Amino acid sequence: MPSSPFPNVPFAAGVPPVPRDAARPPSGNEARLTKDSAAVDRLAASQWGIFTDGGANVLRPDNIVAVGYSSEFRISDYPLQAGKFETYDKVATPSQNRVIATKGGPLSDRQAFLARVESIRGDRKLYTILTPERGYFNVNIERVTLDRDATKGATLLTVEIVFREIRQTATAAFSNSQTPSGADEVNDGSVQPEATEQTGGDVR
Repeated sequence: MPSSPFPNVPFAAGVPPVPRDAARPPSGNEARLTKDSAAVDRLAASQWGIFTDGGANVLRPDNIVAVGYSSEFRISDYPLQAGKFETYDKVATPSQNRVIATKGGPLSDRQAFLARVESIRGDRKLYTILTPERGYFNVNIERVTLDRDATKGATLLTVEIVFREIRQTATAAFSNSQTPSGADEVNDGSVQPEATEQTGGDVR
């Protein structure tokens, strides 16, 4: 019975080496398959992460082990007679996202990673959390938690970042005028209460 030919196994990460017979040299496809595997790895990595508006990857951790999303609605109601209630409004509250990322490697890499986390923790920039299924836009960091333990290795950093959706709905508009008193009145959605004076039964 003739022996079956060797399969074309690429030299790629996660693929065990396969011994070959000297009488059966490789076919030459290994280099092409290795390049294809690397391209697939780069594509998969680009679909997970925290990105700026310009598309730059913010943290570049070794792995993103968890991504969470939470959305909530507030339903408003008022009481009626006989213990009944009437619902009159439903409002969506800002959503929350949770990203858990890990970083290992040399000390310099871990220090640079933590410095990057610290640099974006207190800023007011808007970020996008990207997953293969959908993106979560206009979010900002609300909380950062750093964790490490002996069971996973003391040199493995696990960072949990909690994001909150930032809604930009109120905008201010201004008209060109030489003096502030000559500016047009603009309703930008924010109205402050003012005290009133009452004299002789008239409110003014």
